Amino acid sequence: MDLIAAVNKKDYKLFGAFFRENFPFLVMFADKYVNDMDMAADIAQEAFIQLWRFEGEFVSPEKVKGFLYTTARNLALNHIKHN
Repeated sequence: MDLIAAVNKKDYKLFGAFFRENFPFLVMFADKYVNDMDMAADIAQEAFIQLWRFEGEFVSPEKVKGFLYTTARNLALNHIKHN
C-alpha cells in the first residue's frame, strides 16, 4: 500500500485500508493516556479524521504516522485536562 498516496491524494480505498490496519494500535496508544477504551476509540477516530482533513503534503510514511500519533496524544491530553 502506498501510504503517501492514500493520504496526500485522499484515496478512499487506500486510506480505508490504512485505517483498518492501524486503528486498533492507535486505540491502544490513546488508552494508555485515558484508561477508557471507548474514549480511546473516539480519540483514535478523531486523529484519523484530522489526518484526512490535513491539507499539507507528507513526504514519508514515518511523517504520516508521526502526525497521527502526535494528534492522538494531544487529543488524549486535552481530554484529561478538561475532565
